[in-house]
Parts: sequence; structure tokens; C-alpha cells
Amino acid sequence: MAVQRGKGNGLDDTSIVPFALPKDYMGFKIKYHPDFDNILGCVASQHFGLVGDGKALFYETTVREGFGEYTESLHPEINQEKTQDSGNSRSEDLLSHGIRRCKKEQPGLKTVSHFCTKDCIFDFDWLRISQSSVSESYGLHASFAIGCGDGSVQLGRFYPKKPGKTMDVLKVYSRHKKEISTVACWDNLLASGSWDGQCFVHNIQRQDPIVQLHASTGVVNRVLWNTNRQTSNNAIPQLLTASGDGSVLLWDLRLRASSRFDAGAGEKSSLATTPQQTIKVLGGEVLSVASNPVQNFEIATGCVDGAIRVFDIRKLQTYKNGEEVKSGWSVPVDLVHVHDLGVRDLEFQNSFTKTPLLLSASYDMTVALLDLQKEDPLLGHFEHHSEFVYGVSWCHSHDSRFASCAWDETLAIVDFK
Repeated sequence: MAVQRGKGNGLDDTSIVPFALPKDYMGFKIKYHPDFDNILGCVASQHFGLVGDGKALFYETTVREGFGEYTESLHPEINQEKTQDSGNSRSEDLLSHGIRRCKKEQPGLKTVSHFCTKDCIFDFDWLRISQSSVSESYGLHASFAIGCGDGSVQLGRFYPKKPGKTMDVLKVYSRHKKEISTVACWDNLLASGSWDGQCFVHNIQRQDPIVQLHASTGVVNRVLWNTNRQTSNNAIPQLLTASGDGSVLLWDLRLRASSRFDAGAGEKSSLATTPQQTIKVLGGEVLSVASNPVQNFEIATGCVDGAIRVFDIRKLQTYKNGEEVKSGWSVPVDLVHVHDLGVRDLEFQNSFTKTPLLLSASYDMTVALLDLQKEDPLLGHFEHHSEFVYGVSWCHSHDSRFASCAWDETLAIVDFK
């Protein structure tokens, strides 16, 4: 099925609330915390990630009543560039991007913590509370991993209930030879992918990796723990890697939680170093991948051609030799065209009781909302950014809320009906 780009329907009552990132910092990834409903993280880098430093920014979502008044408190370093509604500041600049001024009782943000690096940051992920310790003085902390342009992965933590408490840097892994393009966490395991084509899997309680996967002949754009395909609660989930060579590899690490802390070569020998399955995607470089939490055999991919393809990993098929151009490539069970340029990020709604909606972020500066079960899957197109949209994230406590970030130096919180 192919869908033409459009505005969508059924979303007449939509609220889009923009927030300015620090000046000259472009948003690369945004993500709600899976356990703290009101914590939102965003990583941003200078000069489109080509040169400069990076910032990991962590916010608490609140209820606010005014646009210019509240954004002023987000980043003190850019306060001097903002004035009230009558000024010629970035508040007006945001409005010139086509973002309307918010009404009362809309979500607001206040900065809880931030973390600066000397190189760009391209991705981050949260560690779950079950892996976070409890401090008697400061309570629960939120832990995270960031992937940097110097080839390092850094683990850190901050205390949501104690904004004044200094952020801790826990560990730094420097195994990759090029920039880190993607990171993903599950339990005590951390996976990282890089422009060097490698994927390392670390146990965060150790310094050395427990496995190295040769994931691509090009850049590894996305790694994802497919928790929807776990055979049991204590089984290591499947690991997906999406790459610039047009492939999505599915890795079965064959490692049980009960033995993951065993020392020595025995642990390494129990890990698979060849992919369990390979999806060859006809759309060119694969920029993003997502797993359907309900139809857990479905994998959605986003490519540089702007198409979203869905594959059924239970019965992967390839095009026959009669179709010379497509021969050897995997056949999708669904094909949706809703973007003009590459699909940079994908995320399914985390719902196990109803059909999950799918968000897609694109280089065409839009976010699309999709229901893949419908004949016409496009529910809405959101055009509130004026540069490449790099990240989208569902809010876990609001089924009709998501956040996005882009290279226009903004993030936005969107509510729809």
C-alpha cells in the first residue's frame, strides 16, 4: 500500500508547544524516561554535528501558562536573547517557524540537569530504574548513556528530585574508532553502534565489552533491543542493527540473565557473533528501525528514500530473479510513502492493549502519525519544525502526546486528539 503525503484527518484539536534549545545547538535525539513520567531528555550538538561540543539536557514537564515567560527559564545562557512577547527575540523567531503561541494549561518544561561534552553527542538512551541504585540522601536517580563524536560512550546519572545535586559521570567506554551514531540500553547491557561499522555490547558493571558484532560495511545508524520478542522475562532480547549498507540484522545473543555476570571466556563463547536473520531493505541506507509491541513479529524501517517498510520476521521472503532490480532484496508486508526525504526516527506507541500508533520523523522537516492497520494509515502530518527532524518520542503517561526535536534549535511537545 502506498500513501500520498497529506495533512491527515481527525486531528482538528492539536496543540504544539515549542521550546528553544540553547543557541546554536541542534537537536539529535529526544526521549521520555520510561519510569519517571515527567522526565524528558534531549541531546543536542553544535554546527549540525560537524564540529563543536554537545549537551545532554534533562527536563521536568510541568503545566505552564505563557510562552515567552516560561522558555526564559529553560537555558540561562540564552536568556539575554529573549524578551517578552513584544521583543525581536528567539520567541518571535520560533513563531516565524510556523509554531503558534500556546494556550493556557499547556505542558511546560524546567531544566532539571544538563551535561556538557567536548565533542558532539549523536544519541542517548535511558537506563531503567531497576538498574539504578537508591541514595539515602538524594533518592532515586535517573541513569543514561550518550554516544559522542570522539568514539566514546559515556554513562551518567542525575537526581530528578534534587535538581541542585551535581550530575555524576559513571563510566566512559572508548572501543570504537569513529563517531558513535547510536546507543541502546537493556537491563545491565549497553549496545553501541558507530561509523566504523561495529557494534559493541557491554555489561555496564564491567569495562571490557562482552561481544563485538560486525554489523555493517558502512555506518550503523541504529541499534535496538527488541524486548517485544523476549521468550521469557529473564531472557536477553533480540538485538537489531540498522545500517548504511541497506541491511537490518537481527542478533540472538543466546545469553540468559542468570549467567550474564559470569566471568571469563565462557560468557563470550555463549554469544552469537553471526546474525540470526538479515533483512535487505530496498530503500537504500536504513536510518531507523522500530518493533511493533503488539504484532511483535513486525519490524518497521525508515530509509533515505522516504519510505517506511514493514517486515514480518516470521516469514521473510525475497524478490524473485524475474524482477532484476529487486532481486535478492527482502519483500515488505507493508510499504508507506508519507515523507519526501529520509525517515530519521521511528517509534511505536508503547501499548499492549490496542493497536499502537507509529511516529516518524523525517529530513523533510515533518513528523507523521500513522495507524498501520488502516487502509489509509496517515492520521496526521505535523509541520512545526523548520529544519531536519531528528527525534520523536511517545509520552508514556499520555497516549496522545509526543515530543520531537530538530535542527532548528527547538524541541516541541505535541498533544493531539
